[in-house]
Amino acid sequence: MIWLFCGWQAARHEYLQLREEQAFKLCLKHLRQCNYDAFAALQKHKGGLQLEDELLAQLHNLLVLQGDDKATERVLRRAGEDGLFEEYVLNSSYKPVWSRVVPEQTDCQRPGMRGGHQMCIDPEEGKIYLIGGWDGEKDLSDFWVFEIATSSWRLLSEDTAQDGGPGPRSCHKVR
Repeated sequence: MIWLFCGWQAARHEYLQLREEQAFKLCLKHLRQCNYDAFAALQKHKGGLQLEDELLAQLHNLLVLQGDDKATERVLRRAGEDGLFEEYVLNSSYKPVWSRVVPEQTDCQRPGMRGGHQMCIDPEEGKIYLIGGWDGEKDLSDFWVFEIATSSWRLLSEDTAQDGGPGPRSCHKVR
């Protein structure tokens, strides 16, 4: 019985220490984001405690503070090449598999070439929706659905603006 009690106390002590460390790290992150000199001073006198991961600090600096997308991509690419994401990928239950989808009917109606469009999937219904985009000359306002089970496209609206929806658009977001 004493052993269980001591084990519980040790676990509680470890939990409280971890909680304090995490709170400390969040406070330091806030100080750094606000450009307070306190962060730099605490970083120098940290006493062996790693305040934050160096890669995360570098990414925060490049992406949030400098807005340097290209440098951020280079850092992430290097991290991937160094195997930083291997454990996460190997332990992920989702494993994407890409395959070309060719509609069964060759004469069926389907969306034309475009860029800047948005797509989203409804996995429960087995449908992929596509809206808008840019065809090289103008923004588009068409709305399509791809039926995964039948590998076929269907035009839901030729002009969403005429049907009471959004007007022509590209490089937009879908939620």
